[in-house]
Amino acid sequence: MTTLKATIHSGYDNLGRHLIKTEDNESVEIAALGVSPDSITGVAELHALSKARSRRGTRRTLLHISINPTRELSAVQWQHAWDVYEAQFGLVGREYVQARHVKARADGSKITHCHRVYATIDPVKRTVVNLDNQFARNEAVARAVEYDCYGPTVPMTKGRHNRHAALILQAQGRSDVVQAMLAQGLCEGPPAFASENSEPTKSEIEQQRRTGVDVGKLALQVLNLYGRFADKPIAFLAALYGAGYTVKRGDRGWSLIDKTGAVHGLGRLINRAAKAQGQDLRLRQADVERFFQGIDVERLARARTPKRTRQREEAKQVLGVATNLASAGQNHPSPDPAQAVAAVVRFAEKQPTHPVSQKLLRHLSLVAVVPVAAVIVLASWVLQKLRKQRAADPVMPTSLQEAYSSDEAPQIVVEQVGSTSVGPEVADSEHLEDAAPS
Repeated sequence: MTTLKATIHSGYDNLGRHLIKTEDNESVEIAALGVSPDSITGVAELHALSKARSRRGTRRTLLHISINPTRELSAVQWQHAWDVYEAQFGLVGREYVQARHVKARADGSKITHCHRVYATIDPVKRTVVNLDNQFARNEAVARAVEYDCYGPTVPMTKGRHNRHAALILQAQGRSDVVQAMLAQGLCEGPPAFASENSEPTKSEIEQQRRTGVDVGKLALQVLNLYGRFADKPIAFLAALYGAGYTVKRGDRGWSLIDKTGAVHGLGRLINRAAKAQGQDLRLRQADVERFFQGIDVERLARARTPKRTRQREEAKQVLGVATNLASAGQNHPSPDPAQAVAAVVRFAEKQPTHPVSQKLLRHLSLVAVVPVAAVIVLASWVLQKLRKQRAADPVMPTSLQEAYSSDEAPQIVVEQVGSTSVGPEVADSEHLEDAAPS
């Protein structure tokens, strides 16, 4: 399967380093036309060229293309592949930086793939390269390269946009490629979808390498749960949450978040496992939408999350305020750190029995190492607060009120000592006096 991918962006520094990355690639060869042969410098020059040529300025300065063939190509065949691509997108004669990489693929093969980075702004028209219908045009280029380099008898790749690609090739006079596509049945039947492919994609392989989660086993587990609760969506969600997974509705549909925080398409997981098992199951996004229709997934997720876990997650946010605050005070001797410390103290006063209150107050002891000016401001604030009436109910900041507005937040506990009530203000102030520098 010959794949061709193109992305347009402006991250010239990261892209330049990516082209010469040797962690995964066994060999790297860099070439260039019209710019420096050094990868990082050359890509930066392409970025600058796009900026200089643009009439109104643009953030779309670089076009990055990668071609991954199924067979090894000769130097002449590589040049032909790039000529076909440049003719398709109007990049003939445009400056570029090229990188050829060799690395082991998922099946163990080591076939060269090639990257090129172009400046997106045309030097004559001073307009951005036209990428309309780029997916179909990319497939048209890939089918032409397969036909020209592999021959008409070698099976071609059935992509999602083959019908549109055939029309593009026919309009460009490549009827020979179209006839070969028709003879192999590439334009017949339903289009191929990525969710139906049981083989992991390149991004999934990289994600699996980073997280250590076997996507195949994960997909099989999700398929088994779906098979048990195919007519009970709430039970299906409960089983996923019980296994340690989370289900979210994102911009591109329903996704499953595994224990490491990695995101997987829920429908794709089920489809790929079903295909690997030989089952006749094909879920589209609309089918998943209908399956979860009318279910408040967020409410179910909260109900399935233990109370202690929710409190811990809420406490982490407030604890981060205190920790960042103490470190910020060391570098910025101003009243702002003291004001933020005051917000944390108010929280501890409002929620004295919360499991993180004592930890917050311990973190406040770090304030002792901030500059003297900040300590003086903090001490003045503490003295002023102690003079207020005990009956006055301290007001928490809005952000902390929102974080702890649930009915499960601990309430204030007042201990009776003889006939005098000792509230959290006295206890916390004593703690602060102990933590304050002498």
